[in-house]
Amino acid sequence: MKTTIPRIQRVNSLNVLRKDGYWITKEGKEIVATKPFGKKKYPRFHLKISGENEKGPSHLDLHVDWERPKHSQYWGKCATEEDDTISQEIERLKGLLSNS
Repeated sequence: MKTTIPRIQRVNSLNVLRKDGYWITKEGKEIVATKPFGKKKYPRFHLKISGENEKGPSHLDLHVDWERPKHSQYWGKCATEEDDTISQEIERLKGLLSNS
């Protein structure tokens, strides 16, 4: 599920995500983070935050990885992008990141 929020501060957003249990897996022009549902690695939330420029809005892209794919071409079959759990998580993240 993709959504747009007003521009967020990069350092604050990284700290907020870490405190919320997300593991930052990539920092660059886009931030990639994952958060497992429990003690195992899968299923997990998979979040990407990006922005075209420093003054424009930030874009959140969130989906659930249900299991590790056997081959790289099968990512779509192991993930869900539309679901009530994802909608609730994206709304919660929008609130957390907007307040940081």
